[in-house]
Amino acid sequence: MMQTSAFQLSGTNIRCNAVCPGLIETGMTSAVYEGARKRGTVGKIGQINPLKRGGNADEVARVALFLASDEYAPRYSVWGCRLTPVIRSSYVNAQFWAVDGGLSGSHPTMPGKMA
Repeated sequence: MMQTSAFQLSGTNIRCNAVCPGLIETGMTSAVYEGARKRGTVGKIGQINPLKRGGNADEVARVALFLASDEYAPRYSVWGCRLTPVIRSSYVNAQFWAVDGGLSGSHPTMPGKMA
């Protein structure tokens, strides 16, 4: 649907991208996290992805904020020195952005077991 929308909106300067979160600590997943905290197994959350942890909502929000930006904005300090420019996503379109700790790009295995 997202890629079809991007194609149908071509030439309108409207970009369509999808943010695909992995296991993120939110209200929807609170039971998973609370149960793991009670059992003392919170360290096992996200153990099969390369970052070895679950994510938080701020990490997903930062990807959405990047995708919502649309211009290149150089920054200057109060003394007039040029700082690192803020890169915007004006040329990103019809993409799926996995925010899952690397799980979608890896071959998940259980720790200590050969695949």
